[in-house]
Amino acid sequence: GKTTRTKILELDLNELLNERGEQVVIFSIDDLYKTRAEREGLEAKGYVHRGPPGTHDVPLGVRALRSLRKTDRDSVVALPKFNKKDDNRASEPRLIRGKVGIVLFEGWIVGANTDVDPEKVRPGFKREVAKAIREYGALNAELDDLIVRLPRDLDTIRVLYGDQVGRQKAEVER
Repeated sequence: GKTTRTKILELDLNELLNERGEQVVIFSIDDLYKTRAEREGLEAKGYVHRGPPGTHDVPLGVRALRSLRKTDRDSVVALPKFNKKDDNRASEPRLIRGKVGIVLFEGWIVGANTDVDPEKVRPGFKREVAKAIREYGALNAELDDLIVRLPRDLDTIRVLYGDQVGRQKAEVER
């Protein structure tokens, strides 16, 4: 889905940018997941899985996007990297060397916002998510453009998600 299409776009854009001494960098919101210990602290608020608003380190993402924006040919930017096998942030960052011309920041929640007043939502997990999504405004403010891929019907999404979870479990078991 998103990741495969983003990789194809990266290949095409890199052909154009390489002539200018620049590169395309793919950066996923998944790499901004809070550490496992930080997410375990969210369980009391109803968070069981990583993914929903509130499970990402938004200030870290803002700093990373701003650093990528300020690169030159001698730059080295350390990007956070999430290891899904360990369900934790990797100890070593991903290093981006050189001038970045375009950042493809991808993820299912990228660009999402709300005008829902969290205080009008019944107390519980939904209220926590409604509060948390407001924090993503700082991250969204770093975006110059937004491309949205409209989701398929819910039944197809469930099948695709099940396939993805199955592949990830198989990788962990290796």
